[in-house]
Order: sequence, then C-alpha cells, then structure tokens
Amino acid sequence: MTYSYPELPQGSPPPPLVGAYGAEEVDSFSLGNLTGVLRRRWWIVVLVALAVGGLNLKRQLDKPPVFQSSFQLLVSPPENETVNPLAQLQGSGLLGSLPRGKEYLNTQSEILQSNILLEPVWSQIYDALPPEEQISYSSFLASLSVMVVPDTGIVEISYRGNDQERVKAVLEALAEQYLDYTRREQARQESEKLRFVNDQLPKFQDRVAELQAQMLALQQQYKFFDPSQTAENLSSRLNEINVLRQNLSIKIQQLTAKRDALEQKTGIDNNSAFGLSSLGQSPVYAGLVSRLNEINLKLAEASTIYTGNSPQMEQLQEEKDNVLQLIRAEAEKEKGTLSNGELDQVLIATDVGGPKAEALQELASVGIELDILNIELESIIGSEAELRNQLENFTTIAGEFASLQQELELQRSGLTQLVTTRQALEVEVARSFVPWRLVSAITLPDTPINTLPRDILLSVMLGLLAGGGAALLVDKLDPAYHSVEDLRASQHHTILGYIPLEKDLRASIKYGSPLPNEAMQESYARLYSNLFFLKRKRQCHSFVVTSAESGDGKSTTAFFLAQAAAKLGQKVLLVDGDRYFPQKESWLKLAEITGFGGENTTPDGNGVLGSLVANSNGHNGDLPEPLGKNLFYFKVQDDTMTPEQLVSASQNFVVKMNQWKETFDLILIDTPPILGLTDSRLIADQTDGLVVVVRLNKTRKDSIKEAFRELALADLNVIGIVANAITSTSGGYGYYYGRYYNNRYYDRQKVAQADN
Repeated sequence: MTYSYPELPQGSPPPPLVGAYGAEEVDSFSLGNLTGVLRRRWWIVVLVALAVGGLNLKRQLDKPPVFQSSFQLLVSPPENETVNPLAQLQGSGLLGSLPRGKEYLNTQSEILQSNILLEPVWSQIYDALPPEEQISYSSFLASLSVMVVPDTGIVEISYRGNDQERVKAVLEALAEQYLDYTRREQARQESEKLRFVNDQLPKFQDRVAELQAQMLALQQQYKFFDPSQTAENLSSRLNEINVLRQNLSIKIQQLTAKRDALEQKTGIDNNSAFGLSSLGQSPVYAGLVSRLNEINLKLAEASTIYTGNSPQMEQLQEEKDNVLQLIRAEAEKEKGTLSNGELDQVLIATDVGGPKAEALQELASVGIELDILNIELESIIGSEAELRNQLENFTTIAGEFASLQQELELQRSGLTQLVTTRQALEVEVARSFVPWRLVSAITLPDTPINTLPRDILLSVMLGLLAGGGAALLVDKLDPAYHSVEDLRASQHHTILGYIPLEKDLRASIKYGSPLPNEAMQESYARLYSNLFFLKRKRQCHSFVVTSAESGDGKSTTAFFLAQAAAKLGQKVLLVDGDRYFPQKESWLKLAEITGFGGENTTPDGNGVLGSLVANSNGHNGDLPEPLGKNLFYFKVQDDTMTPEQLVSASQNFVVKMNQWKETFDLILIDTPPILGLTDSRLIADQTDGLVVVVRLNKTRKDSIKEAFRELALADLNVIGIVANAITSTSGGYGYYYGRYYNNRYYDRQKVAQADN
C-alpha cells in the first residue's frame, strides 16, 4: 500500500507545528485552559449552577414585596440664575475656579448623599419606628438612590422599602432636608464670598503700602527720582570720560615716541636727563664749568709756548684738577659716585651751549610732561571704573525698582477689583436667592417593584460563577493531565507527537472490525517524521517506548509508530520487551484490522531474516518474526527470571542489538512501565533513548515527575513525550487532525455508498 500525507482543505489554516527539538512556551493558565476545563467539567458547572442559582432565586422570591417612590429636585448652579460677581476674579486667577455645569451637579449629588444630610433623616426615621422594625444606617443608605438625570439640571432621589407609608415619610423628610440645605448653602456661599473679599482687602492694602515704602527707600538711598533718566545721565558721563581717556592715551603715545627719539639722540634716558638738566641749571655747577673752560683755554694757549713739564703748565693742570674735583662733588650730589668716563659724559651733556645741552633740556621737559599726563590718565581710569561700577549697581537697583513698580501696579489692580467685587457682593447678599425646587410630587407607591427579571439574572450569574469556580477547583485537585497545554507547561521535554483518542480501539481488536479513524494513523506518521529527522541528525536507530504507569497506551503507540515507519519503506523491528504482558496477539490483531498483515506479510521478510542468520555466525535461535511488510516482531524472555538473570539477559540483549542495528533501520522496544520495575532502565541503557507515552485524563502528574526523576538518576536519554488520547476537551493538534480526517473518511464513505 502506498502511503502519502493527505492535503489540507483549500483555505483552511494549517495547524502549527512542533519540531522534534523544541516545544512552544505557553502560559500556566490562559483562556484556552479555562475553556478546556469548562468542557471537561461541564456537568459540575451545570449541577452547581442549578443548585446555587436555584437557592438564590428561592431566597429572593421569599422576600417581602418592595415598594419604591421618588421625587425630583431642580438643581441649577447659582451663576445660571443670578449675576455672579466673582466671575471677574475667577478670570484673573485671584479666586479658584468654581464648579460649573456637570461638575456642579455631580458635586451636589455627592453632597446630597453625605452623612451630614442623611444621618439626621435616618435618626428621625429610626426613632419613629418600633424596635423590631428599626433599620441600620447602612441599610438606609442601600435603600436610597440619588441620581443626576442626564442633560438636565434635575436630581432624582428614590427610596425603596417594604412599607408604603414609610417610603413616603422618608422621601418627605429627605425633601425637607434637601430644600433647607440649599437655602442654607446658598446663603453660606455668598457670605463666604464676601468674607473672602474682606479678608483679602487688608492684605492687598498692606502690600501696596509696603511696596511704596520700599520704592521710596530706594529713591532716597541712591538719590534718584526717575531711574531711567539717572541711568541715562550716568551712561552719558561714562561716554565723555571714555572719549577723554582715548584722547589722553593718544597724546601720551605721541610724547612717548618723542621721548624715545630724544633718548636715542642724547644717549641718556629720561630719568638721567631730568637730573642732568637740573645740574646744568645749578649756578655753582655752571660757574665751575665756566672756570674749567677758561683753564682749558689757558692750557691750550700755554701748550704752544711751554713744554708739558714746565711750571706754568703744571700750575694750570693742578688748577684744572681742583676744578674737576669741585665739579665731581656737585655732579655726585645728583648722580652719585661717578668714574672719570661718566664725569666726562656729564660735562659734555651739561655744557651750556654744547651740542647735547639743548636736546637734554627738551628730553627732561618731555619726561616731566609724560609724568603729568600719566598721572592724569590714572585719575581718569579710576573715575571711569568708579562710574562704570555705579552704572552697574544702578542697573540692579533700577531692575529691583522696576519689579517693585510692576508688582505695585498688579496689587493696585487687584485692590481695585476687590473693592468693586465687595460692592457687588454687598448688593448681591441683600437679595434673596431662589432655592432649589421640587419638580415632582411625592406620592404613595401603590404597586411593588417587579424584581423577578433581575433576580433571575442575578441567580443565573451567581450560579455560573459558582459552577465555574467549582469546576476549576475540581480540575485543580485532579492529579491527571487533562490538556496538552498542562503537559507542555509542566515538562521541559519535547512533545514529539499528539495522538487522538480512539474509543473503538479495544472493540476493534476484540472483534476484528476495521478502524475508521485515519487521523490516528496520520498522527503516528507525524510522530515518526519527528523521530526520522532526529534519527538522521543524531544517528539514532533504537528507541524504548515506555510510560510511567500501565494503561497509558505505550504498546499501541509502539505498534502504530512501527507501522508508520514500515509504510514509508523503513525496515522496522518491534521488540516486545514487556515480559509481564506480552503484546503479540494484540499487535497481530492491529496489523489485521489496519490491513497491514495477512498477504502483506512475507515468510522470509524480504530477505531480512536471511541477513540476520548470516550475521548470527550460525546461531539461528531467537530470530524475529515477520509481522507485516517491512515490520518484524521479537519477544524477550519470560517473567520467570530473577534479577540476576535479568541483568544477564540484558547483557545478551546488547549482542542482539548490535546484530539488529546492522539489519534494521528502526528498532522500537516496548518495555514495562518505569515505576516499580527496572526493565525499562536496563534496556534503555543499550538504546539511543526513551520515548515516554503520557495518556491525558489518566496519567497522574506525580507519577510522571517520579518517572523522570528515576530516569535522570539513571542518566538516560529521554527523547521526548507522546501525548496520547487527546480529545476535544484536551485540545492540541491531534484533535484537529482527528476532526479533519474523520470528516474526510465519512465523506468518502458517503460517496462510496452513493456510487453503489
């Protein structure tokens, strides 16, 4: 038989896939989980809902009749009926915003339900009732309703109770209380407004006086009247001084250049020139220089007549030395100790009528003028700095004065508004306010309220909530897995496949009837495809198929998984490793009812058995038996073995496994459950890994946890989990395929019947 994957119907979304190496992450609880719980526990929901809803409905129907009446108040904001003198202040921000429109109505509605207004009415009613009929304040509030009629200025007050007369009396007391409140509140609000203005007036007046005093103090301290004019005068003076300083600097630069030129010409600096000029103007010094010149002249004349050693020449030379000593003494009074060379320079510079005397006199004059101008410049710079500092300080003072002046104007404006408002309020307070008005009469209720629809709805909702809660509680306490989501959320192992529930499987095996559920076989084909990719990537050939408990469907899973692989052309060996409950007869039945056995079984197994005989080196014992095309069966030892024999058999099993791996593409070993027996762990240690079958709605969570704990202690490779027996309440992909392929199967049946 050629096997192919059926195509999905056109336009239908394909189911999401889960690979062999990863599982999707889901929340621990979601809307899908809740839906699954309700589908599984619907009978609990129905029973609890009927019980709780029925009891609540009976309790509601047993209550005495309830009467209700109401009245309406016309509630208009005060500014809608009278001129609001505070509107101007509200706009300026001096007063907080007042409630208007809907906000005003909602505020008044809350006030009408306040304890200040309602407790007096309740006390009045409470005192008037006999002790057995007195009600608590909370019950009084529960029976009262205050509601604003939308898009109107009307507030509706209603009250309900078991006594008609009492309902009317309560409403009349409430109406009187509310009307009195409106009159008192309106008068109080206007008085509060007037009191506010009167309280604010002295504050504004004091602030105005304080600002005026501060401004006057600044004017007196800094001697100004108009700060802008004073600042302008200071700025003008600063500009004039700045121009004067610039002109003086230019003149100093010119004189400095002239001084430098004269110093270069005379070879004497400015300070020395001033001293030499003073020396040249001394009468004593001038007389000595004149006497020296006369002696020099006589020496010149005598040198033409006498020799250098003559008495006349020596006398003139001695006289010259004496005069030089006197000149040196006078010069050293101005210049300090001088050498002979320095004395010669002094004589040359101070020689009246000499080439440097006039330049020296001019250099001294320029130096004196420069000193005078520098002193004047320093004075101007100091005046400029002082004036600039005054201008900067006055700028700060002017800013402070301007701020005070601006605040004074605001305070004066506010003071004027407050005075105007007080005058308006004084007139307004004298006027009578229009109180809130009743717009509907208070009548005696004649018919009770029909609460049956509400009671029924409330009972239904309460029953459904109680039923849902009970279903969730029961489902939470149930130790078994009920959905794929629960299984995936509690395990980190990969879910390799999803097998739908086949209710008629046992009957088909017992009576040999064919299986109509093609979706189950398709789900096993998907399971093998996951193992196929795993086998190809990891070079895996042998797997143990087991479960935590008995009855989880591991043997059936092993057979159909082997059959799916065989249909795809794989040589498959199905090993019955459950020595307590052999599965050969069941597997033969399954092969027969699925159309896989019978004529498709060949005696020599397509040469596979011959290959096994060749690989056994002449030992032909315990050869596999053909179970179908490409599918073979082998049974392990019986259950009479001791633990020592089981270990020995496990060692012999290793030899067989090595022979089988050379012949078969896939080896599946069905072993006893994990818990309580060691068979699974001993056999799995010789294979490439375990596939654990979990049956939804049956396998307990603690059993799975304990089984995986034992496998972890044995350091065995768990390939993944197979979710078995998925139903419509379990969710998952197996149910999707089951519904789809069952529909396809029955559609073909109908077509075949129509053709016949």
